[in-house]
Amino acid sequence: MDPELARPSHQRRASVKVAVAVLLASLVAAACGGSGTLTPSTAPTQAQGSPAAAQRATSPTVAATPTATPKPVIWPLTGMVATDPSAVKRRPLNVRMPNDPSGRPQVGLAKADLSSSR
Repeated sequence: MDPELARPSHQRRASVKVAVAVLLASLVAAACGGSGTLTPSTAPTQAQGSPAAAQRATSPTVAATPTATPKPVIWPLTGMVATDPSAVKRRPLNVRMPNDPSGRPQVGLAKADLSSSR
């Protein structure tokens, strides 16, 4: 008879739990080990031994600084990009146009940012 089967079930469960815990701990340790970056060799080569290579090695390199792209100014009522950012600071204008026959023709409604009818 197999010695594993001869053990009570609670002992088998405990040994499985221990095996799973050891497996998880080894996976975590493997994931956390090392940065994955290689360090360059410092052994001099023929190219590094030349005066021009020494000059290149000692000259500082300037990293390019990224420039932030300005956010576009958006009209608050329409959500469209404003061509003139200072115009967005003006207060919105509300005009009520009559919809009866005496108020027609209603000119300029197509140029309005928003329009509604009551």
